[in-house]
Amino acid sequence: MTSEDTGTYVLPDVLVTGLAVVFCGTAAGNESARRRAYFARPGNIFWPTLFEVGLTPRVLAPTEFRLVIKYGVGLTDLAKDVAGADSALVAADFDPDSLRTKIIKYSPGILAFTSKNAAKGFLGRKKVPYGPLPDNIGDTHCYVLPSTSGRARGYWDKSHWFELARAIRLKHPNSSNHPPKFSLRTGGPTFKLGKKYAKLSSLEQPITNLYLSDEEFATLSSLPGHRISKRRYAVAAGSPDVYETPGQPMVFEVEFDSEQEARAFTPPGFVLQEVTGNPSFSGAELARRGEP
Repeated sequence: MTSEDTGTYVLPDVLVTGLAVVFCGTAAGNESARRRAYFARPGNIFWPTLFEVGLTPRVLAPTEFRLVIKYGVGLTDLAKDVAGADSALVAADFDPDSLRTKIIKYSPGILAFTSKNAAKGFLGRKKVPYGPLPDNIGDTHCYVLPSTSGRARGYWDKSHWFELARAIRLKHPNSSNHPPKFSLRTGGPTFKLGKKYAKLSSLEQPITNLYLSDEEFATLSSLPGHRISKRRYAVAAGSPDVYETPGQPMVFEVEFDSEQEARAFTPPGFVLQEVTGNPSFSGAELARRGEP
């Protein structure tokens, strides 16, 4: 195993041959540079997102970044010798030739830019779309993702991250970290605040999540209000959330990335009743009733 670190880099590269995906940002932020850890600024949801889309078996702490190699994931930046917000960077800070050399050397399945700015800086273009790009580096495909930075929350769309995870599993079926058929994901609790928006259809409702640290959760949980807990499982289709109350039937909720996927889903045989659209089974109503 090799981890690139010239001694001058703000953060060391985490690269070995044959990874499923290498994530590339613009440069380490000031907080990440201070802590010597990738995506370390509070409010950055990179690590929770890797877990949510199934690329890691638990939410890694920023200081555990070297562990990603175990899951077929690598890390680097376009600017390795400077740190700061994108607004503080200039074109001379970027080293696209060095990144290209690394990608050719290590040949990951996918090079995923964690923002449009990173992709534009590498490609030298003014505009790039989210999703897969027609540009290849040897056998490596390129992909552009919405930034997980809290400063870019207005542009957040996790659907592109789920699409990337699906592409990785298709290209590297044996490296998927999704548990088999029906099993509990372990790794401790994940705390988040969610906001749901007006429904687009009977099966579509936009939602945004803000992931919380243990300290933030402790502060908010001390306030008056209703709280709900659930277990998330991984199955062949979808990632269901299960609300369990002793002595009561389980509420089995599955979220999909598109209405087409939702309509194609066949509920498992143990499902007794379809309650989609029934307000009595909404998360807010379950929390209000104290279930679970």
